[in-house]
Amino acid sequence: MSVNEVCPKCDSSEVVPFVYGLPLNGIFEEVDEGKFVLGGCIIGSWSPAWYCKTCNNRWGSYIEMRDHDQHLK
Repeated sequence: MSVNEVCPKCDSSEVVPFVYGLPLNGIFEEVDEGKFVLGGCIIGSWSPAWYCKTCNNRWGSYIEMRDHDQHLK
């Protein structure tokens, strides 16, 4: 996951990744702290990877980001 992601709509750096799947213990505190956005349990080609806290823009492909990160391991 890129930590230098910038919103393509408003150029804000107030960007956080979406997290998908069943929420585990502790994730709700991190969501409340603004570190993540919950995306739900179903992941598809339409699932965004990034969320802008400034303008509410959603973009990117979570599946492509996940697959890219797995290749880096």
